[in-house]
Amino acid sequence: MSNMKWIIDSIRKFVQTDRPAASPVREPIRKPTQALVDVKEFMDLNDQVVTDPERAVSYRIASRDADGKLHGPVTQYDPLDRKTLSGTYAAGNREGLFEQYHPDGQLASRQEYRDDLPVGPYESWYANGAPREAGVYSGGTASGRPWRGDDGYRMESFWDADGVQRVANGAGERYEEHENGQVSWKGTYWEGVRQGEWSFYAPDGRLTNTEQYVQGRLVKGWYFDPQGGTFRYSADTFEVLPEFPGGMPALNQFLMRTIKYPKSAIRKGISGTVFVGFVIRANGQVWDVQVLKGIHPDCDAEAVRVIGLMPPWQAGRQQGRPLSVRYSLPIRFVIS
Repeated sequence: MSNMKWIIDSIRKFVQTDRPAASPVREPIRKPTQALVDVKEFMDLNDQVVTDPERAVSYRIASRDADGKLHGPVTQYDPLDRKTLSGTYAAGNREGLFEQYHPDGQLASRQEYRDDLPVGPYESWYANGAPREAGVYSGGTASGRPWRGDDGYRMESFWDADGVQRVANGAGERYEEHENGQVSWKGTYWEGVRQGEWSFYAPDGRLTNTEQYVQGRLVKGWYFDPQGGTFRYSADTFEVLPEFPGGMPALNQFLMRTIKYPKSAIRKGISGTVFVGFVIRANGQVWDVQVLKGIHPDCDAEAVRVIGLMPPWQAGRQQGRPLSVRYSLPIRFVIS
């Protein structure tokens, strides 16, 4: 049999990554060097593209450039064809004004972006048109992680659904509610950022988390699971990625040991990278394996087979709570 080599390029999590701060100066949208392809894409709860419309909770009409990046106007809709979001991308980055909408078409929020970084005023409204929140982005890491205190956002005002102003001039207590009216979380703002103790609750009123903030940064937090266990975390461990048993070296060994290069692909000289998407569930089990981009039906099927044979992973966590995380694993088939 021919010598074969499988190179595991990387593991990528479908989450937003940190980007450097950018100037709020507006510039024209950069034009792509090649023609755009119009697309209709189905999205899941995490705004990730899914191939099965039955698993989608929304869809968007957009265009992608030759590198597969979003470019130009993007409009997102719910399953009832009601517009939920509109904005513009340039080479994969949000660029310019983005607006979100309530189901009846009323404006829900408005924010400017520059190189995917929110800049300037942020405003949101309730469905009846009453103001909800106002604040300003003035630079930061664009991490999208407010618990780190580095996203550059300063809340100025917040009104509850009854029109009572809870935060004024960056100071006050804010809370949110579950659909059943139970408090979801509550905490204090001071100088526009989180300060002191914050509490989080389940829909049945059970306390799930307490967190301590100093000048907008999470210092320490505790998650209380339904069985009475406690898990401590900080700003640096707020999000923990799932891990294959033994880490990346063990994952590489598993793939090298398990993958069988299809003979049909070898005979035809087919090589390349199969991109496989899958979910690591909160219990560590691998689920919902899909080929995102294939090279040959037999290679694609082999990649799916091997991913399905993986042992349970150590589950990912957010805010101390185990959760399901979607991954993609690029696997390169090379004949040498």
